[in-house]
Amino acid sequence: MLVLLTLAAGQFLMTLDSSVMNVSIATVAKDVGTTVTGIQGAITAYTLVMAALMITGAKIGAIIGRKRAFAIGCVIYGCGSFTTSIAQSLPVLLFGWSLLEGIGAALRSGRLHTAWWQPPAPWRSRSAP
Repeated sequence: MLVLLTLAAGQFLMTLDSSVMNVSIATVAKDVGTTVTGIQGAITAYTLVMAALMITGAKIGAIIGRKRAFAIGCVIYGCGSFTTSIAQSLPVLLFGWSLLEGIGAALRSGRLHTAWWQPPAPWRSRSAP
């Protein structure tokens, strides 16, 4: 049950973060001193970074352990959120939101997508240690 709550909270935070960013585009653009197009580009770059690294994040999770990859992803995502919150310019916002949060989300997603599925018993016995 703790695993379910942890994964659900992580997914909720990612969804909430994306929703807040999409809803507050005009305000963030004004605060950062850029255009709405610049903020939309940052949102798109976040999605692209996360999608591009999702398979890599799952592989890293298989190598170092899914719990450890999830924890590292949470830390990187948190650093990205902090960087985004103090951003005063578009490049800093791109670094925090698009790069750091995208990498963190990719590392976290490997654990999220494999938490519920267990391969059938014959596959588990043949898997590498």
